[in-house]
Amino acid sequence: MRKPVIQIENLTKVYQNGFKANDQINIHLEEEEIIGIVGPNGAGKTTLIRQILGLLKPTEGKILIHGKDTLGDQRIIKEEFVYVPQIPLSYPAITVIDTIRYALQLEGLYGKQLQQQLDMTLSNLGLESYANVPGYQLSGGLRKMVLFAIALAKKATILLLDEPTSMVDIARKQDIWKLMKRLQKRSILLASHDMNEVKKVCHRIYILVGGKIIAKGSAAEIGQMLKMPVEIEFVPINTDYIMPILQKKSIIW
Repeated sequence: MRKPVIQIENLTKVYQNGFKANDQINIHLEEEEIIGIVGPNGAGKTTLIRQILGLLKPTEGKILIHGKDTLGDQRIIKEEFVYVPQIPLSYPAITVIDTIRYALQLEGLYGKQLQQQLDMTLSNLGLESYANVPGYQLSGGLRKMVLFAIALAKKATILLLDEPTSMVDIARKQDIWKLMKRLQKRSILLASHDMNEVKKVCHRIYILVGGKIIAKGSAAEIGQMLKMPVEIEFVPINTDYIMPILQKKSIIW
């Protein structure tokens, strides 16, 4: 069994207004594994990621990185993590190539080695034709690709991706998922609302709804769960109106 790089135990986050964004969450991410946290907008995915990064303090529970409690220890997080947020940031006056070059220099690359890595990164992400374009001229999707380039420049082994394909066109979505499959030496936690995309790359999937994990398993196991019949119970306000509709549609009630 591979070692867990992230262990989340009974994690709960309650905001000051009483809203419970995460409720008793238990998740683990192993070495060289890709897991998906899938849920609708407002399910608590971003809140979960922000707690892992130490940007929010949990109300209850633990977050262990390589078995160590990281609460208050940003050093471990800075060394181990790369974060790609849902809404891409940009450096308006700096060109794409200079942005990526700076990220590589921060990782200690210079000279020929820097140029080789720079060329490969631009090629892998389809950014060659945008190399000399400043950030303010890029679309949201292209800014997202630049963020991926910066993330790949870092030597950190854990990637946290919040809605990685949001604002990205269909062709570039395919590039991102192909890239995920090539990053098998890293551990990746990605949050998304799109099950069809997540199941293509994830080893395991957690379904997050209303702040709670309601299901977990492999892509195949989750797929079988989604095929199960669902029973819905409701109390109509106007029975005279709703009953004829149910009868007409042959709905069991």
